This record gives sequence, C-alpha cells and structure tokens, in this order.
Amino acid sequence: MEMALRFILLFLGAVIVVGIVWDSRRGRLKKRSGEAVVIEPANKNADSEPFFDDVRLIVKEPRVDTEVDPYKVQYPEEIITLNIMARKPAIFTGKKLKNAFADAHLFYGDRQIFHRFDNMDGTGAQLFSVVSSVEPGFFDLSTMDTLETPGITLFFLTSTPNHSVYAFELMLRTAKQLAIRLDGELKDDRHRALTSQIIESYRACIRMQPEELQTMATS
Repeated sequence: MEMALRFILLFLGAVIVVGIVWDSRRGRLKKRSGEAVVIEPANKNADSEPFFDDVRLIVKEPRVDTEVDPYKVQYPEEIITLNIMARKPAIFTGKKLKNAFADAHLFYGDRQIFHRFDNMDGTGAQLFSVVSSVEPGFFDLSTMDTLETPGITLFFLTSTPNHSVYAFELMLRTAKQLAIRLDGELKDDRHRALTSQIIESYRACIRMQPEELQTMATS
C-alpha cells in the first residue's frame, strides 16, 4: 500500500509540474519575443541573498524564430525537481504553507503558484517555483487556509549552465529551510531520500559544459 501511494504521488507530481511548465511556455510563446539569457555582474544591495551577491541574472525571453536554423545547436532542457513530503500520518495545511512560503521569500503569482525571484523583495528574474504535489497543483488563495496536501514540489527549467547552477543552489537551500520549518522529509525527483550523493549528481548534471550539451543534442 505504501509503495502504491508513493508511486501515485510521484506520478501526479511529475504530471502537475510538466503541465504547468508546458502551459507557461505556451503562454510565453503567444505573448512575447526577445533576447536570450544574459548574465551581468551586479552591485551588492541589502535585499540580495548573502551567498549570491556576486552575480545577478537578467533573463529575457528567447526570440521566437519563424525559421529553424538546422545548424544551430538546441541544448537539452530539463525540469529539475525537489519534493518535501509531510511526515506520516501528518499533512501540510495551507495556513502553515503560507507562513513558511513568506519566510522563504516565495511570492504568489503566475499560474496560481508560488515563485522565488532573484531578489528577496520579489523583483528580478524568476528562478524557481513551488506547487502542491497533488492535483490540481496550484494554490487558490481564497481557500488556502483550508488546504491539505501531503507534499509540495519545487522545480525550475534549466536554460544555460550558469543560470541553472544559481537557481539550483538557491532552490536546494530553500527546500532545506522549508523542510525544517514544515517538519517534512526532503526527497529527490523519484521520492528517494535526498542524500549528499544525489545532490552532487544533480550538480554534475546541471554543470555540464556546452561541448557536452552539444554532443547530447546532436547524437
């Protein structure tokens, strides 16, 4: 029974995240066009995360081309996820989640889910997001105080290696903070206990050099 429940939660969580990402990307393609991700040094300020003062990311939407260049390398893009599950037989309540999200500088917004931005005041580039681990995944603020969920999922979509490393490290630190605050268990994308070895495997995958990505994209 326990294994069946874990499988169901894993399946539902993956479907929810993929659905939200796809819906978000489809909306962007309809509404916007622009430039690729640009990384620029930034001045330190009081609202910046202490460990990430040295770099600030300015993310601009990729331009939507009407013609595809067959010689242009399309880097693989992956969804990186972390899960926080309530300790049995407990659940997470919406009221407790709202307080924990506020302390972690997560802001309610697009797609009716919570997001972490580059700056703690909710400005700058959107780095990662948080959804409920079960359907429908999003949060309705009008009924959130009565919400009950067995877990939450933090995720982001990889783009450039440097951007992904930055987002992952902040997401990992936030997930640890939330797990302590909510008294939850930190899990990987397969709902396994998040060990140091798994964390390093995430980092190794995210930090792949462009040459390696090119090999994967053209193989």
